[in-house]
Amino acid sequence: MTFDPVDYLDDEEAVTAYLDTAIQRDDVEVFLDALDDVARAYGMGKIANEVDVHRVSLYKSLSKQGNPSFATVKKVLSALGFIVPTSSNLRCSQASVKPLNLMAGSCGLFSPIFMFPFSICTA
Repeated sequence: MTFDPVDYLDDEEAVTAYLDTAIQRDDVEVFLDALDDVARAYGMGKIANEVDVHRVSLYKSLSKQGNPSFATVKKVLSALGFIVPTSSNLRCSQASVKPLNLMAGSCGLFSPIFMFPFSICTA
């Protein structure tokens, strides 16, 4: 039997820790692989519908041979409940924003991949 991380991405905490670990690896391919795993865990068809792309296109985009645009990555993160904070979307109260960078325990740390702090807004 082959190990598939999707089998273990069954709650918000596991997903957040998994993406956080991938971001800390400072390797875009590792992060995109993790994002693909999370999208598969949530349901690629459901995510594709939410980001308004065909399911097959999203599979290809997030695959090892894919090269998704930043817009696609941002839309997928948004469909999963994550936000890339900007000055215009920081209206979530600090109490309702959980940092994606849980390992470091700080909301203000920057992702080495995109240079944005990733967070999930629970408001």
